Amino acid sequence: MILKKSVVSSVAALASLALSGTALAAPITEWAFTVNQSFDPDSTTWTTGGVDPQNAFGANVNALPDGQDPAGEYSFVRWGTPEFSGGNRSFLAADTNLVRTGLMTNGPGVAGSYFYHGNYTLLSGPQYENTLSSASLITEVEVASVTPDGVTAILSRTFEIGFIETTNKQNGVVIPIEDCDGYDIWGGTPGIVACPDRFSLDIRSLNFSTDAIDGYIYDFTVAFDLSTVQNIVGANLDGNIATIWTAEGVLSSIGTIVTVSSRLAPVPEPGTIALLGAGLTAAGFGLRRRRK
Repeated sequence: MILKKSVVSSVAALASLALSGTALAAPITEWAFTVNQSFDPDSTTWTTGGVDPQNAFGANVNALPDGQDPAGEYSFVRWGTPEFSGGNRSFLAADTNLVRTGLMTNGPGVAGSYFYHGNYTLLSGPQYENTLSSASLITEVEVASVTPDGVTAILSRTFEIGFIETTNKQNGVVIPIEDCDGYDIWGGTPGIVACPDRFSLDIRSLNFSTDAIDGYIYDFTVAFDLSTVQNIVGANLDGNIATIWTAEGVLSSIGTIVTVSSRLAPVPEPGTIALLGAGLTAAGFGLRRRRK
């Protein structure tokens, strides 16, 4: 498996999230978070030449569309007519209703969501289902302080995913591996006998930072956890777009890891306080504080 080092470092690109409230008695040392995800049917596009997939979307199901169940609940989008009777349709899936605790400030990471791709052989033609071209994954995250408690924020992100279901034959002839998409990235990976599928993800919205809370800013970082990789052939980064190739005929997956670090917040100038209030109004997320 070949994974370029740039993927690991670049996935930590930060977006900005503002949190504020009355001062806490002590810096936040522990956090919890909940993740809910779903694919947006209205933003999904399909290839042409066949029929649009039926029963394409599922949410909060207890097993992946191919029957595999690593544990948890999933949302998915699926497509394609299997080449063989009883075969699997292809799909993309993500963990949902995921709850994590024990995320320590300046401590080790906590496992986040997993992402899955069932890459299975499909038929093509006017009588068969079209394949995925693009999809939107809507992710809602609730972050809450645990020690001390009292700060909760709800954040919504939409991730645009581009997808290519690769062709393995042309005019009935198997396409040489050297002619497959991305061979210059993953070429040489053992055991690859058919062109991998490819999907791309804009990574700019994966992470966020708080505004000043009791004199500290907290940076939440989400990164791909390479120790969790299963059947990922290769990956690359071009600007803010991460591209991943997955092996044919199997379930591929990759997990994430979430960390949080703290830093001293600069003391704001008096004139910036009003601007900060306007920025919070424009941010469009929910913020709640509980009073004991």
